[in-house]
Amino acid sequence: MPTPVAIIGPLNPAALGPWFSPADVRDKPLPYQQGGAFLTTLLAARLRRGMPTIAITSNAAATEPVMRWCGPLLRLWVVRRRIRGSLRDGYREEVRLLREALREAGAPVTHAHWTYEYSLAALTPGFPPAVVTVHDHAGNMLKHLGPLYLPLYLMSRWTFRHAVKLTAPSPYIAGYVREKTGRDVTVIPNLLEEDAPVVTANRIARTSHTPIVVVLANDAAFKNVRGALLAFARWRSRGVAAELRVIGPGLQPDSRIAAWARSRNLADGVRFEGPVAHDEALASIAQCDILLHPSLDESFGGPVMEAMEIGIPVIAAREAGGCRFLLDEGKCGLLSSGRSPVEMTGALDRTWTNKEETSARVEAAKKRVLVICDPDAALSAYETCYEEALKRA
Repeated sequence: MPTPVAIIGPLNPAALGPWFSPADVRDKPLPYQQGGAFLTTLLAARLRRGMPTIAITSNAAATEPVMRWCGPLLRLWVVRRRIRGSLRDGYREEVRLLREALREAGAPVTHAHWTYEYSLAALTPGFPPAVVTVHDHAGNMLKHLGPLYLPLYLMSRWTFRHAVKLTAPSPYIAGYVREKTGRDVTVIPNLLEEDAPVVTANRIARTSHTPIVVVLANDAAFKNVRGALLAFARWRSRGVAAELRVIGPGLQPDSRIAAWARSRNLADGVRFEGPVAHDEALASIAQCDILLHPSLDESFGGPVMEAMEIGIPVIAAREAGGCRFLLDEGKCGLLSSGRSPVEMTGALDRTWTNKEETSARVEAAKKRVLVICDPDAALSAYETCYEEALKRA
C-alpha cells in the first residue's frame, strides 16, 4: 500500500478539476493560478494509479483563509496568499495557514516542494516527518537576483538543516545541496506528463519550410531572453526567414523586453505571446522546429524535457546544469554558451541545416527522457523516500 502523503507546494488548483465531481466544485470553484505544472503532473500520476493523495497550496484568489475540497481520491486545501508584503515578514501568515491545513490533513508524512514557505510549514517542530524536494540552486539565485532574494536564500539554508530527507530533480542541484550540507541527496527527475493530447499525437506536422523557434521563459535576467533575441536576429540577418515565438510571464507585446527588442531592431520575425496555460505551451512546442532554451541557470528544465518527449530539437545554454543533465551533456541536443549570441546563432544554423545530425539527437532525446523521467520510476523513488523519512522520525 502506498504511504499516505500530503504534497505541499505551488500548483494550479483549477487543473485538478477532473479529480472532483461537478458537485464538489459547483458552489466553490477551484481557483486558477499560473504555473505549478510539475506538481499537477505529480498529483495526476498518483491519482491515475489509485493512490489517495492530499494536496496543499496557497493562492491569491482564495476567497477564504482556508478552503477545502474532498474527492474520491484527492483532498485539497488552498490557503489564502497575500498579493503584496508576504516576503517582508517571511511568509508568516501563509505559513500559519499552511500549518493549519497540514494539521487538518493529518498525513503521516509530508512532501514539500521548494525550500521556502512550504518547507517552513512542513518542518514545524512536532509535525510529521517531511521530505523536501529542492528545486533551486539558491546560491546562484542570490547571485542572479540580488539582495531581494536574500530572505529566500536564508529560508533555503534553514530547510537544508532541518529536513529529514532531501531530494533534487538533477545531479546539478543535488551537488549544490551536498556541498552545503554534506548530506546525501536523492536525485529524482521530474515526471513526464501522461496522456497530454499534444504529446500523445507527438509533434504537429507542418508543411511550411519557414523555421519556427520557440523560447519559453520569463523576464528574469538570468533567463537570458535578450541573448536569444540577439542570436535570432543574427540568424535572420544571414537570410533565414525564420519566426521566433517568445512565451512566458513578462514577455507580452507591451513588455519591457519587447520594447527593448524593438528599440534595437531585434523584433523582426518575433512574436511576443506572454503567459499562456501549460497545455498551450505544449502546443507551441509541438508546432515549432527548434526549442531554444537560453536560460543561464536551471535546476531541471521543464520545456527541455517536454520538447525531448514530443520530438523537437533542443538548443540549451551549457551554463544551465539541469539542461546539461537532461541533454546528456550534448548527446540529446546542442549545448551552446548562453552568454554568446554568436555561438547560439551557430547552434540554430547547425540544428536547422544538418538534418541527419539533428534527427539522431532527437531520437536519442526521446529514448533518454522516457527512461529518466518515467512516472512509475519517480513515484517508486518518492515512495522509498517517504518510508525512509518515517523510519528516521
